[in-house]
Amino acid sequence: MLLSPSKVFACLTVVSIALGATPTSSALQSAPKKSIRSVDFRNFSYPETEGLHIPHTRKRSFKLKDGKLPETRDKQGFVDGMGVYLSRVSYGDITGDHQEEAIVVLSIHTGGSAMPNCVYVYAWDQRRPKLLWAFDTGDRADGGLRRVRAENGYLLVELYGNRRILGKDLYAEDKTNRGACCPTFFTRARYKWTGNAFRLASKPKVLPNPTQNASLIKD
Repeated sequence: MLLSPSKVFACLTVVSIALGATPTSSALQSAPKKSIRSVDFRNFSYPETEGLHIPHTRKRSFKLKDGKLPETRDKQGFVDGMGVYLSRVSYGDITGDHQEEAIVVLSIHTGGSAMPNCVYVYAWDQRRPKLLWAFDTGDRADGGLRRVRAENGYLLVELYGNRRILGKDLYAEDKTNRGACCPTFFTRARYKWTGNAFRLASKPKVLPNPTQNASLIKD
């Protein structure tokens, strides 16, 4: 018995589905949408910030491999090029577009006792990550990073020290501290995305530092 062309096509469709072939429906063919979480920030190129310059290169960017860019040393063993290490990556909607952004924290190995950080904020722009903001923090009690995260649609930034605010002198004299290791206060600020930049959303608050140390809080 001969089958009509329409029945032949129907039979072939059933067989192809049974064998695991990819359906031809345009809806099923569409690939799952990627997001900022698909980016491998451990193996990623970052632009240099104002406070971070990688020596011995003319490039204005640097690349982490497996989450690190080791420091370089001179013949005497002293650090002559800062090392950069991925400290953490957190996610949350801080632009109001109902999509997550990535908040990337890099720690800097200076070769001395200083412990500064660089923070990068990336959004997902169709097929690639887009840098929204990058900033440097100070060192421990002098504007060092205490916490950065998404919170209720805002970017929360906490810096150690009294009245330490991004864009201001983070190393200004602060007589409230008990040395670089032991800040007495920290400053909490919230930033709101305005469409092209992050701006202070309200007056920063100075709060007592309950731990009396300058550790980065990873929550």
